[in-house]
Formats: sequence, structure tokens, C-alpha cells
Amino acid sequence: MKDQISLDIRELSPDGNGRGVHCRDDGKECLIDVPCTMPGDVAHVRLHRKKKGVRLGHATHIERPSPKRQPSRCIHFGTCGGCLWQHIPYEEQLKIKEKRVKDLFCQDTLPIIPCDHPWHYRNKMEFSFSKDASGAHFLGLGMRFQRGRVCSLSECHLVNPWYLKALETTKKWQEAYDIQAYHPYQNTGTLRTLTLRESKQSKLAMLTVSGLVLEIDAWVSMLCKAMNATHLSIVLRTQNAKKGQVTTFFEKTLFGPGYLKETLHLENQDIPLLIRPSAFFQPNTKQAEKIYDAALKLANVSKDSIVYDLYAGVGTLGLVFATKAAKVLSIELSSDAVTSAKENAARHDHITIMEGDVAKTLKTIQETKSFPKPDIAIVDPPRAGLGPKALKEMTIAPKIVYISCNIETQKKDVSWLVQNGYHIDHIQPIDQFPQTPHLENIIILSQA
Repeated sequence: MKDQISLDIRELSPDGNGRGVHCRDDGKECLIDVPCTMPGDVAHVRLHRKKKGVRLGHATHIERPSPKRQPSRCIHFGTCGGCLWQHIPYEEQLKIKEKRVKDLFCQDTLPIIPCDHPWHYRNKMEFSFSKDASGAHFLGLGMRFQRGRVCSLSECHLVNPWYLKALETTKKWQEAYDIQAYHPYQNTGTLRTLTLRESKQSKLAMLTVSGLVLEIDAWVSMLCKAMNATHLSIVLRTQNAKKGQVTTFFEKTLFGPGYLKETLHLENQDIPLLIRPSAFFQPNTKQAEKIYDAALKLANVSKDSIVYDLYAGVGTLGLVFATKAAKVLSIELSSDAVTSAKENAARHDHITIMEGDVAKTLKTIQETKSFPKPDIAIVDPPRAGLGPKALKEMTIAPKIVYISCNIETQKKDVSWLVQNGYHIDHIQPIDQFPQTPHLENIIILSQA
């Protein structure tokens, strides 16, 4: 096959890449996936490796654009591995996502809930440090098709402007002290990642650098001078990794309170939250409010309901459902998240927080009968999904509210539940990630 071809983009792949079909010299057809293209484009494509039976390529230029194609907003689009759909108008993005959910689950859904502000919406971003062979430092997001290489960002339209000021200041510090980025294969260097988070309500900012660095005080000083110090929390995160042992993490607050305070404004209530550096919280605060409102409404919670909040994170869903339910049990594995969940639930005597693996904890509860059986189980698991053990233990709940940011693993888990006595009542897609193929999806299941 030639290394460069002209390709007619016919559809979008499940990953959100443009996809075309190329006829090889031997007459066989080959699928080609090309990021940052869309149906209707004719692109000049440089071919790369195969992945899962599909050849990957990148568009060196668009020979004839789709009539629906729009100019991208960011100068890094196409190089940075972040946004994938800036060239697709937002209304078209919504149609694509809603159809994708319908096609995957083979049934109608409720209309997708859009994001009112499809730019500057993220409350958290994780950036990587890197250094090339010439000694140049980089801080930003991974480059597309360039494994291990990082694109230093001069702009990003998914976050608020202060993120760029924090990146600029941190990169100056890294360069001034020639601090080495961590190299995983050589096990050299110290700097790993820079995680930036903000409270959308209070405008507080939290910066967490990962890596043991002697010049850390200079970084704190530079940040406080460059940014509004009264709104800052600065945290150092280190890890102890030894072969054959579980990696342990340690966090030290260098400046400020070391946590964020957030408030969710829902239809019938305001929910104050405390979020610590490593605790999970939805990355789009405004859309999170819509997710929680929709989940509570579709679940039809009664005042006598016993609710299990599984993979609870900082306990947000448990707090939301506690406004209607009799009792809530929240289960979370992360110690950092459990600490936040207990602080958030301190004012509610009908919420119980347990730390532990979901499947093991559910099994122990059933064996010891230490908590009433649930009427509703809420699950918002990691992208990898639930796994067979957790699925089996969850079937004690006659109703399940399954929230996911990965509809492929959600489909797999829901199919298992349907095969084991449940049926789907509602499917509610929500666009939490504009400019990307990703979305959030709520599915309500009940035992037949």
C-alpha cells in the first residue's frame, strides 16, 4: 500500500475519527481512520500503523472540505491529542452523539441534553512534562501520532485563561532550574504531571505537581506572584513505586487550604462539596448538575427508598439522592475520595460512607446483613466498567441507575444485566465533553 493516498471520508469511527475505504493494489479494501476529518471531506492522508485491524493516518491537508466543516478555533488542533471535533459544528456533534447511543443500544433514547457553553467548560486538566534529546522542555498534552512526545500549549479553549498562566509559569520554573521530566523506561527525572482544577462557583484554583523536586519552594513563589494567591491551593504529590509492591502516593499541601469548595445548583437544592486533590469529580460542573438532576428524576425515588451509591467518589450522587431517600450507603475505594465524601455528608445522619472495593463490600454486607437491602443502586464506574463480580453483587437491587462516560463498556454491562433479569426503562445521553466524541449516558434498569 502507498504511504500517501487521497481518501474520501464516508463516516465516523466509534473513536470519532473520520473513516474511509481504500482499495489496495491487490484489490482488497482497507479501512482507514483519520483524526480531525469528517464525512464529506476528501483528504490527502499519510498512512501510519494498524490498530485493531484498521489502518491509521493523518490528513496532511484537506483536498475538498465537507460542506458542514467549520474552521477550528485552536492553533494546536490536529497536533494536540486533546480535542478531536473542533471542525464539526456543535449542533452536528449533538446529532452524531445521540445517533451513536441509539445505534449502540438499538432503541430510542431521550433527546440528548446539550452543553450550554461548549467552550471553557472543563474544571480539571492533567498536563504532562517532557524533555527531548536536545534538552528542550515541554509541558502540555500528548501529541497525536507521537507517542511519548508532548505539545506545549500556548492556548486551550476547553479551560479558563488562568490554566495557561499556570502552564507558562510552571514551564519557566522547569526551564530556570533545568528540572528533568520523568522518563518511565529509563526511570530518570522527577516531574511527571501537573493537574489543574478549579471551582466554577468560588473561582478557587488548585494546582498539583507530581514528582519529588528540591526547587519546589521556587515554584510556589513564582505561582503566587503570577496569579491571584488568595485563590490558590498548591499541592505536591509524590509516589513510592517498588517492584512487586503496590504503589503508594503521598500528598503535601504547599500553599492554601489544599482542597476546593464547590456548590452544585440543582433544580430543588444547592449541594456544597469539598473536593481534595486526588478525589474524582465530574470534569464539567454545569453538565454535572444536569446529570444529577436527570438521574434523580428518572430514578423516581420515594421517601422510603434505600439507595446504594457505588463508586461514590466524593459522594455527590449519594448527597443528591439523600434529599429524597430514607437511607443512602456510599461505597468508594479511594481513601482520598472517602475523606471528602465523609466531610460532604457530615450534616446528613442518613448517609453512611464505606471505604472498600465495591464487589467485596457488597458481598460482606449481604453476608453480615449490616445494612438494609437496596431499592436502588447508583453506579458511576471508571471507564473500564463494572466487571463480573460487581455486576453479580449489584443484582440485589431491583432498580439500577447506571451513569457512564464510556458507552461501549456500559453496553457490555447493561447487556449482562438484561440477560440476568433486567430491562431498560430509560436512556438519557448528556453531552459533557463538547469538541470531543465522548459523552455521558444515563440508563435506568429495572428487574422484570
